[in-house]
Amino acid sequence: MQRGEGFIVLITDMFRRITHGKAGALPMVPGLLDLRNFKRALDKSRQRAERCGHPFALVTFESEGEPEGESDVKLGEEPGSPSNNSVNGLGKLARVVVDRARLSDEAGWCEGGRLGVILYGASGASARIFAESVLGNGQRERFRYVVFAYPGRDGGDGSGRPKSQESGQKDKAPEAASETESIGAKRIDACQSLFAKPHPAWKRLLDIAGSGLALLVASPFMLLAGLWIRSVSPGSVFFRQERIGRGGRPFTMLKFRTMAVDLGESRHQDYMTRVITDGEAPMTKLDARDPRIIRGGRLLRKLCIDELPQLLNVMRGDMSLVGPRPPIGYEVAKYHRWCRGRLDCTPGMTGLWQVSGKNRLTFKEMARLDIFYANNFSLWFDLMIILRTPLAIVRQLLDGLGKDQRAKGSAGNA
Repeated sequence: MQRGEGFIVLITDMFRRITHGKAGALPMVPGLLDLRNFKRALDKSRQRAERCGHPFALVTFESEGEPEGESDVKLGEEPGSPSNNSVNGLGKLARVVVDRARLSDEAGWCEGGRLGVILYGASGASARIFAESVLGNGQRERFRYVVFAYPGRDGGDGSGRPKSQESGQKDKAPEAASETESIGAKRIDACQSLFAKPHPAWKRLLDIAGSGLALLVASPFMLLAGLWIRSVSPGSVFFRQERIGRGGRPFTMLKFRTMAVDLGESRHQDYMTRVITDGEAPMTKLDARDPRIIRGGRLLRKLCIDELPQLLNVMRGDMSLVGPRPPIGYEVAKYHRWCRGRLDCTPGMTGLWQVSGKNRLTFKEMARLDIFYANNFSLWFDLMIILRTPLAIVRQLLDGLGKDQRAKGSAGNA
């Protein structure tokens, strides 16, 4: 092969990896959907369940894995990616799944090289019976399965927990079924990670380049903000809080601290409960006349300087430059099921909600905007939101000044 032809093959392989994952890793089986189309089928099943109450069960199959020391990571592969042996084995299992599935069911490839089948109208119990029938004839030693029932058994807060049946072991909850309990979130859907949209390579590249440039430009302001906070209030310069990210996974979000230390969250929790339950009340800030805010803290908030440390979250991959604002666990616990579509993509520092009115909008309007973004984000959409963000900050600052003037006028008249 000539050098020019090798370069073209390399570029083509890189493009296929970026757009479709690992090139050639997943075999094509008649009747089996590829990764993208199976994802669409799963999204439609979710929408049908949320709008019409039609339940479904999802069964995923994966290889038990190779013994340690027998599988080396090859150049261009990521640790944990499926080996050729496991993929070929799943390809044979896929033919069994396609043969046993009903005409109304959908089978296809999931992320991580897993095999999945959507069983419409099925319960978790019937889905496990299906999985056991697929893993007959000695297959239980080579593969394991996980069953997800959607909606959950209670039909309300997504508390139906998936169960996995592994060879010779009792049912146990897999990693995907982990629940976020540390800050009051009750039973975030185990299916949430399966609904999550992939984070494209172009978006990650934009995040790294944009956050790196922003950190370089904003570093003097961040230094001054840190020195100011340290001079007016004892305690840490940074405020760390656990938030819920893409697919329901928790992460620690950073902000500059603008309030006194060791304060409870009961006030904010009560407020968000009212806002989410009502759904029609504007999401106004709680800054007005709040004695807990440190001197200069309101200005840091109005100028969004307090959020600059989140650029580090973007660099780490916990957040993106553009996306829905990451909620707190106790907020997600109050969500209507359809609102959890906000968790389908990586949370961001700015987003469609922020540039469309922000605190003048209701919670339902915010959720609809975030879900629209999660289903339609693109490079040009992200760039448009980034360019509109400075104007949105100026508008927010002017609105805040107007409210302060009106408040002073009312106090003077009184």
